[in-house]
Parts: sequence; structure tokens; C-alpha cells
Amino acid sequence: IHLIGVVSVSIILGLITVMEGVKFSPDSGSYSSYGDLLIKNNFNYFNFLAQTDFVTPIVLCSAWITIVGITKMIFGDSWNAAILVLNYITVIYTLVLILKAIRAVTLKPACFIFALIAIIFCYEFHMWISYVLSDVMFASLCFSILFISLNFFRDPFDAQKWIISCLVLAIIATFFR
Repeated sequence: IHLIGVVSVSIILGLITVMEGVKFSPDSGSYSSYGDLLIKNNFNYFNFLAQTDFVTPIVLCSAWITIVGITKMIFGDSWNAAILVLNYITVIYTLVLILKAIRAVTLKPACFIFALIAIIFCYEFHMWISYVLSDVMFASLCFSILFISLNFFRDPFDAQKWIISCLVLAIIATFFR
């Protein structure tokens, strides 16, 4: 039931994503320009940071801008479709994390089925996959930290491993927004 549920929801979210297509927001355009600037500076972050003026310190967005720059280099004009695919994969990863967490907390099939149905009707999952923004990946990092924390409480004997994992993900998340 777990695998069938994940595959079914993945297919449904995939169909919705294909129907929605790629969506650009004003922030997407800014990130695209910053990605171009990062490429122009050969991923030299010191030069890149010296050439930007952004309301929020741009360094706090550097991980996402790096992803934009790399996808632009690899996929060229189709970079935004590549971000859409990355967002879709990230949502499926987050779906699996949520369902694993539910299974860890309760083994009741009804809770698992309810979660699958809730995810299918979760507007945020549908809406944010299509946007060329960091929101989906940032949320995935947050869910990963939550999942690792849950594992820490289930298995406190590997405390150092769990704590270091959470700290690394928290640092990455800091530079993702």
C-alpha cells in the first residue's frame, strides 16, 4: 500500500505539474539575472557579491542562485523546465519523508491513506512546483530537518550523527532563502 500510494500521488502531481507548466514570477526573473551574473563571474562569489545590490543580503540566496546558474549552464534556454523537474523530484522526496514520518509515528493504514489524500488536495504542493522559485526546495530542507529530528528521538544513541545532519541542513537552508 505504501509504494502504490507514493506512485499514485507522484503520477497525479506529475500530471498537474505538466498541465500547469513553468511559471515565472518577478522573483524568478531576479534569480535568473543573478544566475547569469554568477555565470559571468565564473562562480566567483566574491566578485558576484560585489556586483549585486539586493534588499536582503544576496548571500542568503546564494545556494539557490547557484542552482539557477548551474541549470542555466547545463540546460541553456530550457533551464526553467529543468527547475520544474527539480521541483517535482523535490516534492516527491518530501512526500516520501512525510509518509515515512507518519509511518514512524503510527502504523495505522488510515493515517497513511488520509495523508496521501491530503497531499493530493494540498494546493501548495500543486502551486509551488510550477514556479521557478526556491520555495519547494527550502520546504524540503525543512521537512528533512524535521525527519532527522524525529529519528533522533527514536534513536538517541546516534545523537552526534543526527545533530550534525540537522546543523548541516540548517546551514544550507540559511543560504537558500
